Amino acid sequence: MAEHRTVNPWVVGSSPTLGAMQNFNCIDCSVDTLEIREYYMVHDHVWIQTGLAPSGGMLCVSCLEKRIGRTLVPSDFSNYPINNLLEFPKSDNILSRMFNGH
Repeated sequence: MAEHRTVNPWVVGSSPTLGAMQNFNCIDCSVDTLEIREYYMVHDHVWIQTGLAPSGGMLCVSCLEKRIGRTLVPSDFSNYPINNLLEFPKSDNILSRMFNGH
């Protein structure tokens, strides 16, 4: 099993770029996660807690946290390239979790 799950799953067989995505809407609240810059990957043990399949859809940070019953902390995020801040700017919401754990 891979060591991370995407909150924004890639289309099977495509290269891992944001342009390869078909739908950026959070499956719980319908917010456009691309527009609000909430695209990221978390480790398997975090994603499993959402109850979704490995490629079961996208979740904004708030909806992921509701599903797992806690606030994300820096160790929840994988080292997968989508988490690279230079290539993929993030919302303040994600940044606060990636670096401060609040």
